[in-house]
Amino acid sequence: MFIVEKIENEIKYFDFFKRILKRGFKKRYIKAPLKTALTVLCPLLLTALSTLLFSKKFEESVENYPLFFFCGEIIFLFLFGSAYSAMDAVKENAAYIKAAYMPKHLFVLSSVVQSAVSVIFFTALALPIMLFTSAPFSSAIFMLPLLIALMFMFAFGFSLILAAYKPIIKRLRPIYLGFSVVWLMGSPVFYPMEMIPEKIRFIFGVNPAVHYMEIMRAICCGGGMPSETALIRASVYSLLVMLLGISVFKARENRFLLYV
Repeated sequence: MFIVEKIENEIKYFDFFKRILKRGFKKRYIKAPLKTALTVLCPLLLTALSTLLFSKKFEESVENYPLFFFCGEIIFLFLFGSAYSAMDAVKENAAYIKAAYMPKHLFVLSSVVQSAVSVIFFTALALPIMLFTSAPFSSAIFMLPLLIALMFMFAFGFSLILAAYKPIIKRLRPIYLGFSVVWLMGSPVFYPMEMIPEKIRFIFGVNPAVHYMEIMRAICCGGGMPSETALIRASVYSLLVMLLGISVFKARENRFLLYV
């Protein structure tokens, strides 16, 4: 009964969600064409630059380095960028929050959906890169929507946690930027996991990005199905972080009026 009531409540605010989502798309992609162009060009330029810098170094362990790097890059940029953008979702919509009651997580959800457009675009862009670099194709390519869904669940939960604490911790943004540097270094974006000593490799397993990248590279670079272990771990991380994010956000949302 409780679940049914929650679903009915979400449906009641669906039209409002569509309005804030439309407003967000206009602000992020239409009213800022230069920013949109940079969003498209930067990952491609970073791929080209990283290929020049690292492809020779990792040529023995990575067969198709441009595609290898691109797969890791777009995953990290989505996980990092979606949370970074959604961090101020509550504060930016303070006028709505003060005017009337509404589910406040919709503002965070709207921001993550907007960020998801980029990862969907770049995932589609990986296909012509696969053709250009002669990467193998297989039916595993149809698992990419599942991967995007798992990353979206994680990004939504992680964004809810940051959005819940941002009104209280004013310096959360620079703290998160500092954390992201450590997160990047601990994610195999530009290096293969094989270069990590086996005795400490298990530490990297606590990083959800590692498993999403493993799945993406198995599909796009290897042309085969990802391992069951990677799929299970990625699914568990996605579900746990989403549930944790919902729990943390719900526990603190009643305090937002004191800070926004």
